[in-house]
Amino acid sequence: MKAAGFAVRQKAQIVDDPDVVNSVLGQSVSPGTCATPGRTVVITVGVAGQSFPDPSEPTLPPDSAEPPAGAEPTPRPTPTDEESPPEN
Repeated sequence: MKAAGFAVRQKAQIVDDPDVVNSVLGQSVSPGTCATPGRTVVITVGVAGQSFPDPSEPTLPPDSAEPPAGAEPTPRPTPTDEESPPEN
């Protein structure tokens, strides 16, 4: 397409069917029509969804009542005289 004078832009679309991964799903110029040279043609290509964490994404610690090793414990507020339960 570039050799024919078109600018090409690729757009990814997540697909569930592995048979259409890396296949052209659509284009911005209707098939069989003419486009002027220099026009940008957008090609939509099927890509597989991510099934594992991206290594560049930060990992979150698992939910637990225990703080991570070496972490400072969260200070608990101490009741004030106004908040203390009345003594019997």
